[in-house]
Amino acid sequence: MNRKAAALRAYRLVAGSESVYRSYAAITIGVIHDQGGNLQGALKSLKTYSYLFSTRYVGAPTVALAYNNLCYNEMHLHELHRALKACAASLHYGHLPDAYAKEQELLQMLRAG
Repeated sequence: MNRKAAALRAYRLVAGSESVYRSYAAITIGVIHDQGGNLQGALKSLKTYSYLFSTRYVGAPTVALAYNNLCYNEMHLHELHRALKACAASLHYGHLPDAYAKEQELLQMLRAG
């Protein structure tokens, strides 16, 4: 647990900086939260680093990954319509098979009601 907290502190420093590694750090923060079962923490971290969602600041593959991760968190928090929009945005910026699979799963879930 102590190592996780230290890692999060280090990644937050980089994610909040102008480092070329900041987007990697910001994505990794969310992944650490996801792996620990903290979906709210992962969602909060993605929203904290809003630059992840703009090609003005990061490349399209990073935007696609950020939206894919947003889709994952919203999907597992049962925000299905938001998750579907995030998956569509992910697919707009890149062709991630994972985003496509989640989109199909979400469509089935929404049809089932």
